Amino acid sequence: GRISSFSRYRPQRRYQVVGSVRYERTMKVRKVIMKISFAVCVFLSCCGISLSTGAGVGGGCEPYGGGDQLMTSAWLDDVGPCVSLYAGSVGGGIQQPRGLVNSPLTAGDLLVADMGEKPPGDNPWFSTRKGENGRIVALRDMNDDGVIGDDEWIVLARQKGLNHGIAVHNGYLFASTSDKIYRWPYEAGQWEDLGDGELVLYNMDMTGAPGPGGGLSSPLGHSTRTLIFDKQGRLYVSVGSVGNVDGDSYRSRIRRFGNLSDPDLSAPVDFTGGEIFADGLRNEVGLAWADDKEEVLFGVENGMDNL
Repeated sequence: GRISSFSRYRPQRRYQVVGSVRYERTMKVRKVIMKISFAVCVFLSCCGISLSTGAGVGGGCEPYGGGDQLMTSAWLDDVGPCVSLYAGSVGGGIQQPRGLVNSPLTAGDLLVADMGEKPPGDNPWFSTRKGENGRIVALRDMNDDGVIGDDEWIVLARQKGLNHGIAVHNGYLFASTSDKIYRWPYEAGQWEDLGDGELVLYNMDMTGAPGPGGGLSSPLGHSTRTLIFDKQGRLYVSVGSVGNVDGDSYRSRIRRFGNLSDPDLSAPVDFTGGEIFADGLRNEVGLAWADDKEEVLFGVENGMDNL
Protein backbone atom coordinates (compact mmCIF):
# COMPACT_ATOMS: atom_id res chain seq x y z
CA GLY A 1 0.00 0.00 0.00
CA ARG A 2 0.87 3.66 -0.18
CA ILE A 3 0.58 6.36 2.44
CA SER A 4 -0.80 9.62 1.07
CA SER A 5 -0.77 12.58 3.42
CA PHE A 6 -1.49 16.27 3.41
CA SER A 7 1.40 18.58 4.18
CA ARG A 8 1.80 22.17 5.11
CA TYR A 9 5.06 23.98 5.52
CA ARG A 10 6.21 26.27 8.34
CA PRO A 11 9.69 27.52 9.32
CA GLN A 12 9.99 25.76 12.68
CA ARG A 13 9.93 22.29 11.13
CA ARG A 14 12.77 20.32 9.59
CA TYR A 15 11.96 21.37 6.02
CA GLN A 16 13.98 24.10 4.46
CA VAL A 17 12.09 27.37 4.26
CA VAL A 18 13.00 30.38 2.17
CA GLY A 19 11.57 33.86 2.63
CA SER A 20 8.21 34.44 4.27
CA VAL A 21 6.39 31.39 2.90
CA ARG A 22 5.91 28.50 5.30
CA TYR A 23 5.76 24.83 4.35
CA GLU A 24 5.20 22.22 7.07
CA ARG A 25 4.68 18.49 6.69
CA THR A 26 2.12 16.99 9.03
CA MET A 27 0.59 13.54 9.37
CA LYS A 28 -2.40 14.94 11.29
CA VAL A 29 -5.03 14.62 8.60
CA ARG A 30 -8.21 16.21 9.85
CA LYS A 31 -11.67 15.06 8.88
CA VAL A 32 -12.41 18.31 7.07
CA ILE A 33 -9.36 17.81 4.87
CA MET A 34 -10.41 14.23 4.18
CA LYS A 35 -13.77 15.53 2.97
CA ILE A 36 -11.94 17.77 0.53
CA SER A 37 -9.70 14.87 -0.49
CA PHE A 38 -12.69 12.63 -1.13
CA ALA A 39 -14.31 15.24 -3.39
CA VAL A 40 -11.05 15.69 -5.30
CA CYS A 41 -10.63 11.93 -5.73
CA VAL A 42 -13.97 11.61 -7.49
CA PHE A 43 -13.43 14.77 -9.53
CA LEU A 44 -10.97 13.30 -12.03
CA SER A 45 -11.27 9.97 -13.83
CA CYS A 46 -9.36 8.24 -16.60
CA CYS A 47 -11.82 9.25 -19.32
CA GLY A 48 -13.47 12.47 -18.18
CA ILE A 49 -14.06 15.13 -15.58
CA SER A 50 -16.82 14.90 -13.01
CA LEU A 51 -18.63 17.77 -11.33
CA SER A 52 -19.02 17.39 -7.55
CA THR A 53 -21.93 19.31 -6.01
CA GLY A 54 -24.46 19.01 -3.23
CA ALA A 55 -27.01 17.66 -5.67
CA GLY A 56 -27.08 16.30 -9.17
CA VAL A 57 -27.85 18.32 -12.27
CA GLY A 58 -31.47 19.40 -11.97
CA GLY A 59 -31.44 18.98 -8.19
CA GLY A 60 -31.73 15.20 -8.06
CA CYS A 61 -29.30 12.34 -7.63
CA GLU A 62 -29.82 8.86 -9.00
CA PRO A 63 -28.55 5.69 -7.28
CA TYR A 64 -25.11 4.49 -8.24
CA GLY A 65 -25.08 3.49 -11.90
CA GLY A 66 -27.43 6.26 -13.00
CA GLY A 67 -26.55 9.51 -14.73
CA ASP A 68 -25.59 11.06 -11.39
CA GLN A 69 -23.86 9.12 -8.66
CA LEU A 70 -24.52 9.67 -4.98
CA MET A 71 -21.26 9.12 -3.14
CA THR A 72 -20.92 7.90 0.44
CA SER A 73 -17.83 7.32 2.52
CA ALA A 74 -16.78 6.39 6.01
CA TRP A 75 -14.91 9.71 6.09
CA LEU A 76 -18.13 11.69 5.69
CA ASP A 77 -20.61 12.35 8.50
CA ASP A 78 -23.60 11.93 6.20
CA VAL A 79 -24.48 11.53 2.54
CA GLY A 80 -21.68 12.74 0.35
CA PRO A 81 -21.64 14.89 -2.77
CA CYS A 82 -23.54 14.05 -5.91
CA VAL A 83 -21.18 13.44 -8.82
CA SER A 84 -22.18 13.78 -12.45
CA LEU A 85 -20.23 13.69 -15.71
CA TYR A 86 -19.13 17.19 -16.70
CA ALA A 87 -16.84 16.50 -19.65
CA GLY A 88 -15.96 13.26 -21.42
CA SER A 89 -13.92 11.91 -24.31
CA VAL A 90 -16.75 12.34 -26.84
CA GLY A 91 -18.71 15.54 -26.33
CA GLY A 92 -16.22 17.19 -24.00
CA GLY A 93 -13.12 16.44 -26.00
CA ILE A 94 -11.24 15.20 -22.93
CA GLN A 95 -8.91 12.22 -23.34
CA GLN A 96 -6.53 11.92 -20.36
CA PRO A 97 -7.14 14.94 -18.08
CA ARG A 98 -4.67 15.83 -15.35
CA GLY A 99 -4.13 19.37 -14.04
CA LEU A 100 -7.03 21.85 -13.77
CA VAL A 101 -7.20 25.64 -13.50
CA ASN A 102 -10.42 27.60 -12.91
CA SER A 103 -10.23 31.14 -11.55
CA PRO A 104 -10.86 34.79 -12.44
CA LEU A 105 -7.60 34.57 -14.40
CA THR A 106 -9.41 32.20 -16.80
CA ALA A 107 -12.69 34.19 -16.78
CA GLY A 108 -14.43 31.12 -15.37
CA ASP A 109 -13.28 28.75 -18.10
CA LEU A 110 -11.91 25.40 -16.90
CA LEU A 111 -8.45 24.88 -18.39
CA VAL A 112 -7.30 21.28 -18.51
CA ALA A 113 -3.82 19.83 -18.99
CA ASP A 114 -4.80 16.84 -21.11
CA MET A 115 -2.32 14.17 -22.21
CA GLY A 116 -4.44 13.65 -25.33
CA GLU A 117 -5.18 10.41 -27.10
CA LYS A 118 -2.95 7.47 -26.25
CA PRO A 119 -0.59 6.62 -29.11
CA PRO A 120 -1.32 3.40 -31.04
CA GLY A 121 0.14 0.38 -29.27
CA ASP A 122 0.47 2.11 -25.93
CA ASN A 123 -0.51 0.23 -22.76
CA PRO A 124 -4.33 0.59 -22.51
CA TRP A 125 -4.26 0.86 -18.70
CA PHE A 126 -0.97 2.57 -17.84
CA SER A 127 0.57 4.81 -20.46
CA THR A 128 4.28 4.39 -21.08
CA ARG A 129 4.32 7.36 -23.48
CA LYS A 130 2.65 10.00 -21.34
CA GLY A 131 1.66 13.22 -23.02
CA GLU A 132 2.82 12.32 -26.52
CA ASN A 133 -0.27 14.14 -27.79
CA GLY A 134 -0.31 16.63 -24.91
CA ARG A 135 -2.50 19.71 -25.12
CA ILE A 136 -4.33 22.37 -23.10
CA VAL A 137 -8.11 22.31 -23.47
CA ALA A 138 -10.51 25.10 -22.42
CA LEU A 139 -14.04 24.12 -21.33
CA ARG A 140 -16.96 26.56 -21.12
CA ASP A 141 -20.51 25.55 -20.18
CA MET A 142 -22.19 28.14 -22.40
CA ASN A 143 -25.78 26.95 -21.90
CA ASP A 144 -25.43 26.28 -18.15
CA ASP A 145 -26.71 22.69 -18.40
CA GLY A 146 -23.85 21.29 -16.31
CA VAL A 147 -22.34 19.28 -19.19
CA ILE A 148 -19.71 20.21 -21.77
CA GLY A 149 -21.05 19.65 -25.29
CA ASP A 150 -19.40 19.37 -28.70
CA ASP A 151 -19.21 23.13 -29.22
CA GLU A 152 -18.20 24.07 -25.67
CA TRP A 153 -14.51 23.23 -25.74
CA ILE A 154 -11.43 24.26 -27.67
CA VAL A 155 -7.77 23.25 -27.81
CA LEU A 156 -5.74 26.28 -26.75
CA ALA A 157 -2.27 24.80 -27.13
CA ARG A 158 -0.44 21.66 -28.16
CA GLN A 159 2.98 20.52 -27.05
CA LYS A 160 4.46 17.03 -27.10
CA GLY A 161 4.96 15.73 -23.57
CA LEU A 162 2.44 17.91 -21.70
CA ASN A 163 1.23 15.66 -18.89
CA HIS A 164 0.09 17.47 -15.74
CA GLY A 165 1.35 20.89 -14.64
CA ILE A 166 -0.68 23.98 -15.51
CA ALA A 167 -0.88 27.54 -14.17
CA VAL A 168 -1.93 31.04 -15.26
CA HIS A 169 -0.06 34.18 -14.18
CA ASN A 170 0.66 37.71 -15.40
CA GLY A 171 -0.82 37.27 -18.87
CA TYR A 172 0.66 33.83 -19.55
CA LEU A 173 -0.53 30.24 -19.56
CA PHE A 174 2.11 27.80 -18.26
CA ALA A 175 2.23 24.03 -18.76
CA SER A 176 4.85 21.34 -18.23
CA THR A 177 6.26 18.15 -19.64
CA SER A 178 8.37 15.93 -17.40
CA ASP A 179 11.47 17.94 -18.27
CA LYS A 180 10.36 21.38 -19.49
CA ILE A 181 7.94 24.23 -18.81
CA TYR A 182 6.43 26.29 -21.63
CA ARG A 183 4.36 29.48 -21.63
CA TRP A 184 1.89 31.07 -24.02
CA PRO A 185 0.55 34.67 -23.97
CA TYR A 186 -3.00 34.32 -22.65
CA GLU A 187 -5.86 36.64 -21.73
CA ALA A 188 -8.69 35.58 -19.43
CA GLY A 189 -11.40 33.92 -21.49
CA GLN A 190 -9.30 33.67 -24.65
CA TRP A 191 -10.93 31.19 -27.04
CA GLU A 192 -8.48 30.46 -29.85
CA ASP A 193 -5.31 28.58 -30.71
CA LEU A 194 -2.47 30.24 -28.82
CA GLY A 195 0.19 29.06 -31.25
CA ASP A 196 3.62 27.76 -30.34
CA GLY A 197 4.77 27.82 -26.74
CA GLU A 198 7.92 29.50 -25.45
CA LEU A 199 10.37 27.36 -23.47
CA VAL A 200 11.04 29.00 -20.08
CA LEU A 201 12.53 26.21 -17.93
CA TYR A 202 14.34 22.92 -18.63
CA ASN A 203 16.26 20.06 -16.94
CA MET A 204 13.53 18.88 -14.53
CA ASP A 205 14.42 15.26 -15.36
CA MET A 206 17.93 15.71 -13.99
CA THR A 207 18.68 13.12 -11.31
CA GLY A 208 21.87 14.43 -9.78
CA ALA A 209 24.40 17.22 -9.71
CA PRO A 210 26.52 17.46 -12.87
CA GLY A 211 29.78 15.53 -12.60
CA PRO A 212 32.84 15.20 -14.83
CA GLY A 213 30.73 13.62 -17.56
CA GLY A 214 27.69 15.78 -17.01
CA GLY A 215 24.54 15.08 -15.03
CA LEU A 216 22.28 12.11 -15.63
CA SER A 217 18.95 13.10 -17.13
CA SER A 218 16.25 10.47 -16.71
CA PRO A 219 12.61 10.40 -17.90
CA LEU A 220 12.03 7.54 -15.45
CA GLY A 221 10.37 7.76 -12.07
CA HIS A 222 7.67 10.32 -11.32
CA SER A 223 7.09 12.32 -14.47
CA THR A 224 4.39 14.83 -13.50
CA ARG A 225 5.30 18.32 -12.30
CA THR A 226 3.02 20.54 -10.23
CA LEU A 227 3.09 24.32 -10.76
CA ILE A 228 1.82 27.17 -8.57
CA PHE A 229 2.60 30.91 -8.37
CA ASP A 230 2.63 33.19 -5.34
CA LYS A 231 1.70 36.86 -5.10
CA GLN A 232 5.30 37.89 -5.75
CA GLY A 233 5.18 36.13 -9.12
CA ARG A 234 7.46 33.30 -8.04
CA LEU A 235 6.79 29.87 -9.51
CA TYR A 236 6.95 26.78 -7.28
CA VAL A 237 7.68 23.50 -9.08
CA SER A 238 7.33 20.09 -7.44
CA VAL A 239 9.34 17.16 -8.83
CA GLY A 240 9.01 13.62 -7.47
CA SER A 241 11.58 10.89 -6.85
CA VAL A 242 13.19 8.71 -9.51
CA GLY A 243 12.49 5.45 -7.63
CA ASN A 244 10.23 4.25 -4.85
CA VAL A 245 12.82 5.34 -2.27
CA ASP A 246 15.77 7.35 -3.58
CA GLY A 247 19.19 7.38 -1.96
CA ASP A 248 19.15 11.18 -1.94
CA SER A 249 16.58 13.95 -2.27
CA TYR A 250 17.93 15.59 -5.43
CA ARG A 251 14.66 14.91 -7.26
CA SER A 252 12.33 14.95 -4.22
CA ARG A 253 12.00 18.68 -3.83
CA ILE A 254 10.05 21.83 -4.51
CA ARG A 255 12.11 24.53 -6.20
CA ARG A 256 11.18 28.18 -6.58
CA PHE A 257 11.84 30.54 -9.50
CA GLY A 258 11.35 34.25 -10.06
CA ASN A 259 10.80 36.19 -13.28
CA LEU A 260 9.41 33.31 -15.40
CA SER A 261 6.34 35.44 -16.13
CA ASP A 262 8.47 38.45 -17.05
CA PRO A 263 7.69 39.52 -20.65
CA ASP A 264 11.38 40.33 -21.07
CA LEU A 265 12.66 36.88 -20.06
CA SER A 266 15.87 36.62 -22.07
CA ALA A 267 16.52 32.87 -22.01
CA PRO A 268 15.17 29.59 -20.58
CA VAL A 269 16.17 28.85 -16.98
CA ASP A 270 17.98 25.70 -15.83
CA PHE A 271 15.81 23.94 -13.24
CA THR A 272 18.81 22.59 -11.33
CA GLY A 273 19.85 26.13 -10.43
CA GLY A 274 16.51 26.96 -8.84
CA GLU A 275 16.10 27.91 -5.19
CA ILE A 276 15.33 24.87 -2.99
CA PHE A 277 12.13 25.75 -1.17
CA ALA A 278 11.27 22.38 0.44
CA ASP A 279 13.33 19.20 0.54
CA GLY A 280 12.74 15.48 1.12
CA LEU A 281 9.27 15.26 -0.48
CA ARG A 282 8.85 11.99 -2.36
CA ASN A 283 6.11 13.18 -4.71
CA GLU A 284 4.11 16.29 -3.87
CA VAL A 285 1.43 16.04 -6.56
CA GLY A 286 -1.04 18.66 -5.30
CA LEU A 287 -0.14 22.18 -4.17
CA ALA A 288 -2.54 24.91 -2.96
CA TRP A 289 -2.36 28.03 -0.83
CA ALA A 290 -4.17 27.90 2.51
CA ASP A 291 -5.81 31.30 1.94
CA ASP A 292 -5.47 34.58 0.06
CA LYS A 293 -2.51 35.62 2.20
CA GLU A 294 -0.43 32.90 0.50
CA GLU A 295 1.77 32.43 3.56
CA VAL A 296 1.14 28.70 4.01
CA LEU A 297 1.44 26.25 1.14
CA PHE A 298 -0.41 22.94 1.43
CA GLY A 299 0.67 19.83 -0.43
CA VAL A 300 -0.56 16.29 -1.07
CA GLU A 301 2.31 13.88 -0.50
CA ASN A 302 2.32 10.50 -2.25
CA GLY A 303 4.31 8.28 0.11
CA MET A 304 6.28 5.17 -0.71
CA ASP A 305 4.73 2.06 -2.27
CA ASN A 306 4.81 -1.56 -1.05
CA LEU A 307 4.81 -0.88 2.68
